[in-house]
Amino acid sequence: MIETAFDNELEEDPLKDTHDQTTPVTSVANSKIVEIEPGKTLNINANLTPQQEMNLIHLLRKYKEEFAWDYPDMKGIDPQLCTHHIYIEKDARLVRQPQRRLNPHLKDAVKAKLQKLLDVNFICPISDSKWVSSLVVVPKRNGKWRICVDYRELNKAT
Repeated sequence: MIETAFDNELEEDPLKDTHDQTTPVTSVANSKIVEIEPGKTLNINANLTPQQEMNLIHLLRKYKEEFAWDYPDMKGIDPQLCTHHIYIEKDARLVRQPQRRLNPHLKDAVKAKLQKLLDVNFICPISDSKWVSSLVVVPKRNGKWRICVDYRELNKAT
């Protein structure tokens, strides 16, 4: 749906740089923060030409309602449409990883993140799971924390 709107909107690719084909457009390390609307920012490539940047920002602002800016914006997705199932081999050994201690300074950040996921029904508490994987807290470049799950043992069994 959005792709069709994009095709009708632009006659040529605004990200295509006709002057310099050697500079990758998807450089992650060299990014620029752009405010689409107050409180809603995105990182875009800093290597874009001024015309490319202007076209991209115009496009992002025009379709800003199509993006999920936070978890509550994603409500309404039917779990039957979008539920992930993990199929485990029959002879796989069940693994309950021991609970790891969490840095007390990170405990509040993890609790807040998990509460946000619970509030929008992305996750649900299960008290009798045969598989338990530990949480790993990783720093992001913007100073915030990313909550990851250590699925290495589960991946071995699939």
